[in-house]
Amino acid sequence: MSVRLPREPKCRLHKATGQAVVSLNGKDYYLGRHATPASRERYHRLLAEWKAGQGLLITPSPDLTIMEMAAAFWRHAEAYYRKLDGSPDEAAVRAVLDDVPPQRMSHVTREFTLRLLRENQLRLVAGES
Repeated sequence: MSVRLPREPKCRLHKATGQAVVSLNGKDYYLGRHATPASRERYHRLLAEWKAGQGLLITPSPDLTIMEMAAAFWRHAEAYYRKLDGSPDEAAVRAVLDDVPPQRMSHVTREFTLRLLRENQLRLVAGES
């Protein structure tokens, strides 16, 4: 089941400032001086994030917990990951979320470093919980 995105927003010139601007979900994003490689790169990066969010531009909160991030992923996965009959594939989603140790769920995402991820992977491989 695919989600149809709205028409792709175009990058345009903001005449008063001379900057490139794009409107996503009713908000204007200024990209730097119009028609420069840097503004085009920012436009393509922002557009890719918008498309990845299925028409939403998701700005992560610096205080987002692992539990809140998992809940957001769960809502996304229920709509995105489907079995052939169209029903949600909860087993596939649970397999991802089950790998996060319960004691880590209250951590703020910015504290969940690569070192902690690696330690968790090693515990899983060793059969510990």
